[in-house]
Amino acid sequence: MRIAVAGGAGFIGCALTKALLNRKDEVWIISRSSSKEQRQVSGLHHVTWTELEAAPSLMDGIDAIVNLAGESINQRWTAAAKQRIMFGEMSALLLDGQRAVPRKALGHGFTFRYPTIASAMQDLVGRK
Repeated sequence: MRIAVAGGAGFIGCALTKALLNRKDEVWIISRSSSKEQRQVSGLHHVTWTELEAAPSLMDGIDAIVNLAGESINQRWTAAAKQRIMFGEMSALLLDGQRAVPRKALGHGFTFRYPTIASAMQDLVGRK
């Protein structure tokens, strides 16, 4: 299988990537920046969010997407930090006109529990 792992360079992502590669899957790690220390391993590919935005066709043929991208909780609990923790590192894009909704994934039949920030906030605010 061809599997994209957002946050694949993180703590959990590294373990998942290793397990997938051992299973002989092709893994695409999506991260914020290119690392100079990227491993040259058969079946392992690296792409940044910027590269992916410029060339969404890189995800053609992907069978599964695992989202492990997140924000560290080891920080000051500011309003901005809470927003990033709740909505991920793409929260600024999502809140700015919801431009980061993955149209290609939607076009391929993927569904999202919260297709918009408004629907997520409505559900979160309604909970006690």
